[in-house]
Amino acid sequence: MLVVGVGALKAREPGCGGVHARAGRVLMGKVSKKKAGGGAVLFDSRLILTFADVTRDDYDALRAAENRFSVKDLLAECMRVNVDEGFHALILMDFHLANYIFCLDNSWNAEKTSTTLSIFKVVHETAIAQSLPKAKSEDLFRSLVLKHSLQRPPYCIGVFDSHECEQLMKFGAATFFQHYDMYVYAYRARYEVDIKVVQPRLVPEHLLCCEFDESHVCDPRSVPELASFFQKLEGDTEAFGGIFDHAEREETKKVTKEGAVSTIIDQAVDEVLDKATHKLSDMTETYVSQAKGSTLKSS
Repeated sequence: MLVVGVGALKAREPGCGGVHARAGRVLMGKVSKKKAGGGAVLFDSRLILTFADVTRDDYDALRAAENRFSVKDLLAECMRVNVDEGFHALILMDFHLANYIFCLDNSWNAEKTSTTLSIFKVVHETAIAQSLPKAKSEDLFRSLVLKHSLQRPPYCIGVFDSHECEQLMKFGAATFFQHYDMYVYAYRARYEVDIKVVQPRLVPEHLLCCEFDESHVCDPRSVPELASFFQKLEGDTEAFGGIFDHAEREETKKVTKEGAVSTIIDQAVDEVLDKATHKLSDMTETYVSQAKGSTLKSS
């Protein structure tokens, strides 16, 4: 796979239309890989992107595809889209599909189609991996388009003519760069923070229930944490005991006095009742005797 990062386009090579073109060391075999957002950015000094991702056989398979879904599957395989990345994969598949449809509308051949798809892939992955501002991504896009518009190997290759370069730049400005911020935002890390107001509690809201028996009973005076309470209670008990004893003695005296008064009154009442009873008996006897005497006189 042949792609390029921004760092590979730093030197100018004479006779290449002012395009950043000098390559560093060529990486043979397996190229280094750096994961970023929705895909892998491959740093490679080989800047020619024709048939880097889509080969001639892949192009023929795309042209022979019968429907949009088949085209998407082939593009996902060619462009190394990881379908396990969820909506990131969906974004990339629609992105590559739109670029492929642009090539079809312009009836471009395999070289032009493959180069276009790889150019947009490099620009997209580099922008995401290095968080490039829009202006730098546009510079990278123009550099890659111009690099493939001049036949000056090994630094440039003439895939597009001037009219096709203009079409490609207008298409990129109207699609990818028109929605550049949205593409970049889709790969930004987002953090969701839930803030809740919680009242501090000394005792848990729900206590675990357990059964107690006599073995769990203890003397509270043996608990060190409760010692301060019992010292105070002992002093209070002594004070309260003295007060209760005094009140009990006073109550006893009062009851005794009340009992003595009650006894005198009862004795006086008994004497009055006895005198009244004797007097009533005497009066009754006198009346009876008088009545008898009156009866005898009458007869």
